[in-house]
Amino acid sequence: MRDGSQMNQRAQDGIKLPLLCGNCEGTLSEWERVFSERIYYPCTKARNGPLVYEEWMLKFAVSVSWRSLLWYYMEQTRRDETESESEDILLKKALGTWRTYLMGKLPHPKSFEQHMLLMDCLEASTPPPMGFPPNVNRFFTRGTYMGLSYSNGQPRFVFTKMGRVFLFGFIGIDKPRQWVGTKINVRHGSIGGNVTLPTPVFHYLADRAREAEDRYEAMSERQRGVIADTIEKSPEQFAESETFEMMKRDIELFGNDAVFRSGAKQPG
Repeated sequence: MRDGSQMNQRAQDGIKLPLLCGNCEGTLSEWERVFSERIYYPCTKARNGPLVYEEWMLKFAVSVSWRSLLWYYMEQTRRDETESESEDILLKKALGTWRTYLMGKLPHPKSFEQHMLLMDCLEASTPPPMGFPPNVNRFFTRGTYMGLSYSNGQPRFVFTKMGRVFLFGFIGIDKPRQWVGTKINVRHGSIGGNVTLPTPVFHYLADRAREAEDRYEAMSERQRGVIADTIEKSPEQFAESETFEMMKRDIELFGNDAVFRSGAKQPG
């Protein structure tokens, strides 16, 4: 995986922080293992649904959203970027509810639901939706991201992107019925297939894709050189990679000029 801030560096995992004791870390690791085997790896092989899950799925999803939001909250505190009182109360309530659920003291995470999308690439015959930029397929299928979505100054969901897996931890969603086919149930269910999302969510994802594109264009020459050297050393391997496949998909959708608008050879 690659992080947007250091795209020349590959990583096997995401950000690591000392949040848990050994026992809790072991519990979360077991949920992660099952999720990887049952959902993540099948999804990376373009088996986007429906994929069946059991009780471990919601546990895994809540653990990810809890860690993502806690990381965000800690970063805001470190930078002394204080939230409004109502926002702070809502964020703490979400964190507390998710923590209590993970400890087995709640049967479900109440209104702080978990919703998931298993993304695939857009075909050339499909018009790019909602003004997505020309890196849409690379954004849909590659890389990681964590962020908090706001509306009218209040947090709505924490978004965690893990390759093709898009996870939304609800915080202040007032119309969850507009989300169809994405909610993770407590006991069991399936994920993938046809879904319906509110239009603002597509705008949010389009903005995140533009951010990823802007970060690439702002990459230093040294970072670009590292990526170029890696490709030149193993051109056959790069030609068989998902990054190259998604670049071709973007070119089919938008054309060479749009994909390479900066004039640089950008592999992903």
